Amino acid sequence: MKVRDPEISPAVVRRAALLSDAYAYAFQLLVYLLWESPDKHITMKTIDSIQTEYQAQLSRNAYSKMLEELSIMDQQFVMTMAKASEYPVSTSYLRTKLKRKPGYIGMYRRRLMDSQLITPAGYGKLKFTLPLFKQFLLDDGQYLVNYS
Repeated sequence: MKVRDPEISPAVVRRAALLSDAYAYAFQLLVYLLWESPDKHITMKTIDSIQTEYQAQLSRNAYSKMLEELSIMDQQFVMTMAKASEYPVSTSYLRTKLKRKPGYIGMYRRRLMDSQLITPAGYGKLKFTLPLFKQFLLDDGQYLVNYS
């Protein structure tokens, strides 16, 4: 059985919490990877050392499946959000980029909110709910999105 130092700095705990962003699977995965690390003391360096694997497993085990299950328009919506230069993303930006009317954007906004992929971030603004999901979309999502 591994022995760990029970003392973890508040800064390390905060960073781990931000990385998992209240997504249960992300939290479980992060804790597992931290536990499996060879470091006796969990530090910022430990988090740095597992972050690439953490992101890869989130992408492979959760995010790619979520993206593939979305409709084509839902996929285009989240990809457009990810590529926006400003974040959180305004719904007016999405309307312009997707060349759709407000009601059409509103329908997909609601669908993605119901799927818990996005959330409001102030008046007329949206953000992703999942940790590192935007980065996943930019790095890998474009290869999975169905534009047919």
